[in-house]
Amino acid sequence: MPFADVLRLCRDCHRRAPLFFYNGNTFAAIVRLLSERLLLGVAERARIRQLAGHMVAGTLPPAAETELLAALAMRKE
Repeated sequence: MPFADVLRLCRDCHRRAPLFFYNGNTFAAIVRLLSERLLLGVAERARIRQLAGHMVAGTLPPAAETELLAALAMRKE
């Protein structure tokens, strides 16, 4: 699954709050962990990890979210 799709899935799951204990950090932690597997340089991977966590948690501005998803879509998975 492309990483951009993983981000969308985790964001949507976070918004549905399926967990009884409702901990929004659960899905953000998942994408942060998975971002470590991206074949990128250390600095770019750290940037993606941070943006992805904020996107899933719902704190990333819409314009930045669109930019992140577009940049990930341009990558070869």
